[in-house]
Amino acid sequence: MKEKNDKSYLVSKIFKNVIFILFVAFSLFLLFKHELWRDEAQNWLLNRDLSLRELTYQLKIEGHPILWYLVLRPFVKLGFSYALSGFIPLVITLIAVYLIINYFPYNPFVVLVTLCNPFIIYLAPIFVRSYCLIALLFVLLAILYKKRYEYPVFYGLCIAALLNTHVMVCGLPLALLGIEFISLFKKKNSRKDILKILVIGILGIIILILQLYGSSSSSNLESLFINMSDSLDYILMCVTCSVFLKISFISLLIISVVYLMYKKEFAMLFVMLCSFMSVLTITACFHKNYYLCFLIIPGIIFVFWNIKEKTILSQILFVSIMACFIYATSIYVRYELDNNYSSSAMTAEYIEKNIPKGTEIGCNYIANCSAIIPFFPKNTYSFIDLALNKPFTYVDWNDYDVPERFHTADSVTSDYIIVTGMQERSDYENYDVIYTSDESLFESYMILKHK
Repeated sequence: MKEKNDKSYLVSKIFKNVIFILFVAFSLFLLFKHELWRDEAQNWLLNRDLSLRELTYQLKIEGHPILWYLVLRPFVKLGFSYALSGFIPLVITLIAVYLIINYFPYNPFVVLVTLCNPFIIYLAPIFVRSYCLIALLFVLLAILYKKRYEYPVFYGLCIAALLNTHVMVCGLPLALLGIEFISLFKKKNSRKDILKILVIGILGIIILILQLYGSSSSSNLESLFINMSDSLDYILMCVTCSVFLKISFISLLIISVVYLMYKKEFAMLFVMLCSFMSVLTITACFHKNYYLCFLIIPGIIFVFWNIKEKTILSQILFVSIMACFIYATSIYVRYELDNNYSSSAMTAEYIEKNIPKGTEIGCNYIANCSAIIPFFPKNTYSFIDLALNKPFTYVDWNDYDVPERFHTADSVTSDYIIVTGMQERSDYENYDVIYTSDESLFESYMILKHK
């Protein structure tokens, strides 16, 4: 019997190692295909050009917590190459994946299916955004949940940190704090540890509120109920990419809710509902973005990770839910491989080779142009916002929506101009086209030189 168990353990270990190696190889392949775009550039530029005090103020305009910016900041300040910045989220995500492979309480096949969702295999490892932190922190919380009173401080810190990664995932840490608040009255022997968790978690909430209070997006709450139904359909389609799979996913979620109620897993039911509602609420209030819809996935994984009884039915339910995401994963990965979202890197390379350093370069659409800037050391070129006729290095959204944004052709004096397709080439009659990137891309560029 012992020999059989040893053999079974060895096979499982080998299979897990193979899964991890394949994940690393696939992530590296995706990373080298991924084109950095303006959101990722904005994160980098804010750290490069602003003091911590200025950054804190700017993030009220951005509407994002500061934690991810603090993670990036040492790399930016120490001169790490922006072109290689994708390795930062990759390494963080690989830690999360390693923990999933070794601590997820299901067999290796279920682990493999779990890793094939678009959040873990696509969004977290290759986008230079806070998604990698979300992946690592939710995994740590899932591992610690049943032992949280043994490590209350670390557990509380993980909750506070997750609160400060992205507002869309606040449902999960808030639900966990809600569970502790209820436990405060039920588990008298653990009150000291529960209080530690609650105090740290509440501090995390206060820090989040102080950062985002007065955010430019706060006025959108009145649209919540109007957009809720439309946003729900949008989220479901984004994470399944198929009407059939959308219906299947809804059905499986309903069955899961009934199952959790039947098993009296009310804490996990609460976590699932809160996780889903936070993504739905933010989508309805602010903006629709397909990859942000993937943030419903961590909550689902957390729930099935920590249900008390891992029955055959619960495993079938979980695998079926994860399987609904596999088609979406294939769609997004294939799009990433077949299409460059932006040509910023190629355009930056052309500028470096063909335009003298120190040159003033006008930009008609600074949001897209900003994707080019971090490829150069600071002050290599002077980029000018043509609408306001002043230098810029990052997008200040307070200055962005001005009437002159696309009506500045007559006043242009720069020797070179970057046009990003938002204004007709004919508006610049005194300029010749010297470079054009792939015009089919969302972020394509045309460089003009004064005649």
